[in-house]
Amino acid sequence: MIWRPIPLRNVILEFLEKNRVVLLDKLLNYVRQYYPDVSEHTVLKTLLELETKRKITFVQINKKQRKVELI
Repeated sequence: MIWRPIPLRNVILEFLEKNRVVLLDKLLNYVRQYYPDVSEHTVLKTLLELETKRKITFVQINKKQRKVELI
């Protein structure tokens, strides 16, 4: 686990508060502005945690695109 000055979940929630609904690719690009070394796996793991806490919904649109929405 890597210590970050701003937790990854806060970066994600901040972006979603501005946009409400976003595709995963756009979210990844935003997160990588703060943390260039973050992996997609780490972001997906954080999204899963947020989804279980009922902060977001995470839906697969098709094989390549996924939608993330703030509740």
